[in-house]
Amino acid sequence: MASRAAVASTTVPASQAAVWELVCDTARYAAWVEGTDEVVRTDGEARAGSTYDERNTVIGPVKARSGWTVAEHEPPRRTLHRGEGIWIADDVSIEMTLEPARLPLHAAVRPARPPARGRGAPPPSRGRLRALAPPARGDRGAGARRGGGLRLGAAAA
Repeated sequence: MASRAAVASTTVPASQAAVWELVCDTARYAAWVEGTDEVVRTDGEARAGSTYDERNTVIGPVKARSGWTVAEHEPPRRTLHRGEGIWIADDVSIEMTLEPARLPLHAAVRPARPPARGRGAPPPSRGRLRALAPPARGDRGAGARRGGGLRLGAAAA
């Protein structure tokens, strides 16, 4: 049988610690993991070797029970869960990876006053553009604005 994979990612405007806490709380998966209707049993926080069982919606009204084992766990960046019991797939695994978001920075710097007659506006200095980067990365400091975030990637195979 051919192997199939699905990959999705999103940027979450939260700290890595907050997102990792949610990823490790297997009891809360029904609240945010697609296809999970209920977590019926859990060993607690995800860690290598821990297990949990779910009731899932497979397709439309078709339900299944699945059992999951945390196969690999690398806090606070990556966790791999292997499942069984979903009859439409022999081997199901879900990998969740967290990485800091790299937000593109686009900036235009204009002079505070019009240029002298006959001269064009001076080009923006690299120092000025670099000074805009810390708020975009989410660094907090004098005058920093909200920004940055964390990229959460999930892959199912």
